Amino acid sequence: SMQEEGLLMASQHSAFFYDNLGYHDIEHMEAGVEGRDILASDLGRHRALIMRNHGLLTTGRTVGEAFYVMHTLERACAAQIAAQAGGAKVRRMSDTTCAWFSEFFRNATLKHGTMAWPSLLSTLEQTDPDYKN
Repeated sequence: SMQEEGLLMASQHSAFFYDNLGYHDIEHMEAGVEGRDILASDLGRHRALIMRNHGLLTTGRTVGEAFYVMHTLERACAAQIAAQAGGAKVRRMSDTTCAWFSEFFRNATLKHGTMAWPSLLSTLEQTDPDYKN
């Protein structure tokens, strides 16, 4: 969220967000609740938003889908930071390739989010059953 160029289309996970990611300037946060219209406008038709200098926001038709989108976006960001840490110029993917991955992601998120969510809840139930409290 702090990088001037935002998310680079340089990995498979980032390509999922090609033409499917909005950006929101943190300065609008000072408007408080009144700034929600700007936030909604910046999110637009996208499933994910990078709030500059703040963090990530994802949406979904279900909690599982929103979690899957967030997990994927975090992996894209982590891959970018890791690649940049090497110091070499990061190679970007073509628009054609990114468009294909983005369309695939749009069609797959509900299915994958729905499949993964019950397993994640089961794991949480086993490791920390107090989470419900």
